Amino acid sequence: MRGNHSRAFAGLALALTATLGGAVLTAPTAAAAPSKAELRKQADRYMNMTYNDYHNARKTGPFNFKNNGCSVPGNSYAPFKVTFTRACNQHDFGYRNYGGNGLKLSKTRSTKNWLDRRFKQEMYRACKNSNWHKKSCETAADAYYLAVNTGGDKAFFG
Repeated sequence: MRGNHSRAFAGLALALTATLGGAVLTAPTAAAAPSKAELRKQADRYMNMTYNDYHNARKTGPFNFKNNGCSVPGNSYAPFKVTFTRACNQHDFGYRNYGGNGLKLSKTRSTKNWLDRRFKQEMYRACKNSNWHKKSCETAADAYYLAVNTGGDKAFFG
């Protein structure tokens, strides 16, 4: 009986080989992981979005999208926390993926400064879209920016 099964299997294998033109069936291989340059390009796209576009974007890739909202530089600026939350979340993405605690896409002073400037731009954009008095809101944005620009080295560089 065993010989019959072996012959049947051999016949099936021969028939499949003939049908497939000698092609060898292999298990599909996993796609190659994106290069650091490709990841940087994807991360740059997220960082160059407006804070609302970032918030609404489909979050893909090996990136760290965790955020902790806004750390408030002093109680007088606490009311702006909600206004700036989306800009803060985008800034968190930058620190976690470019800096020393994540993918380390560009752990440089120049990149940290760029991320901080983008943060300020997006907070100013949030001020335009809010009900706050423009000057008061931008003063608060300046305080948040100053806090991350002067006190954010440990969070960025690790």
